[in-house]
Amino acid sequence: MTASPDDEPGSEVPAARRDRVAELEAEVERLREANEILTRVVQFLAVTDLMTLWDEQN
Repeated sequence: MTASPDDEPGSEVPAARRDRVAELEAEVERLREANEILTRVVQFLAVTDLMTLWDEQN
């Protein structure tokens, strides 16, 4: 997280900011999981497409 002018050494981060950071971290994790699933789907579709092309050639 980038330091802001009100972040002084030893000062406590406001609760609202901590909550927002936690929300964003959770959203990042959800997006990573969704990306992993979509990557697998695209890989499956690519293989299926290649198999179809292979069958058409033979």
